[in-house]
Amino acid sequence: MKTREVNKFRKTYNEYNKECMFEGYKLAVLFDEKDDVKSKGARWDPDDQIWWIPVHKATPITMEYFNDNKMVMGQYGKFDQNYLDEDGKLQGNMHRIVKHPLAKKITGIDPWTWVWVEQYENVDVVKITHQPTLPQETIQWATMDDARKIWGELVEEGYTAFLDNSPENDENNS
Repeated sequence: MKTREVNKFRKTYNEYNKECMFEGYKLAVLFDEKDDVKSKGARWDPDDQIWWIPVHKATPITMEYFNDNKMVMGQYGKFDQNYLDEDGKLQGNMHRIVKHPLAKKITGIDPWTWVWVEQYENVDVVKITHQPTLPQETIQWATMDDARKIWGELVEEGYTAFLDNSPENDENNS
């Protein structure tokens, strides 16, 4: 991240205390801070051009330091499948689920192909279910940042967002 982006992020910073269900936490780090975060176990990802701390190095003391310095941006990396129960559902009491359906009409296929985006707000986890007209659906678990990118790609592919007025959404959001 560039200095301006880090400073902008830190102006509106809220302490991040959500359980990590991915490989680690993404960090907003200035160039002058890189040696300090590295000494605390943070790693540089050259592909994503971002610093991150593996979950096993994110001790309470380390996380307190990162929060005090307004560095924790959210979860990072691959989803830990151990958070799923035997039915493939997210374990625990995940109250606040917001569903965002997307659909795309494909010529010659009846009627639509759907993608369901379920946002578990209290843990910053997003479940993306592709429900094509074929019998096999695919499920992907993503961080909030990755889900935003996937959403943008789907919209570019021609998917349209629909309002979900289903009773489940009302029930989960009350």
